[in-house]
Amino acid sequence: MSCGVGVGYHGGVPGRGGPHAAACHRRARPCPARRGRRARPHLRALRAALWVRAGCRVSAGVTIRELSPGERESRFGEILGLYGAVGWTNYTARPETLLAGYAGSLAVWGALVGDELVGIARVVGDGATIVFVQDLIVAPSHQRTGIGTQLMRAVMERFSDVYQLELLTDDAPRTRAFYESLGLARSDTMGCVAYVRVARG
Repeated sequence: MSCGVGVGYHGGVPGRGGPHAAACHRRARPCPARRGRRARPHLRALRAALWVRAGCRVSAGVTIRELSPGERESRFGEILGLYGAVGWTNYTARPETLLAGYAGSLAVWGALVGDELVGIARVVGDGATIVFVQDLIVAPSHQRTGIGTQLMRAVMERFSDVYQLELLTDDAPRTRAFYESLGLARSDTMGCVAYVRVARG
């Protein structure tokens, strides 16, 4: 198949912050200019896998629903708090940019316990030929409860007819296991490769 590649970053282990969160969501350190330097910090996060869509299911436990554009704005304080809770400082350092990103996103799902927002999934794309899962976040207090899985299944069900569903994430065993459990496949198994440019400043 031909690869249409969406560029973005997706959390490491879904619903896990701290050392398990994708390094690309934290502030990148300056990159050494010399060749041959090992483990350049801002490149660690780019040793990642691009994934492509498979099946879907929505499980019970919390309320998973799409957030309207107005609700994305009215709940933006809560949304920003979720990014801060998992250490994604590249977003929290520029809240006005993140707010603009949410306004321009194709779709956003919220995971709610009562009226408390405990997780989000954000998708960009054209909604017909490609969608890209840009962010998947679960509050630390609700991690490892299946919310990340429910959010992903809601996304996959909504866009089940779209030709490609993609995301970029840290290349870690737990992360691979999570997406493979949902039926997604690594892009390198399809003869594809992802390219990324990260803006500085």
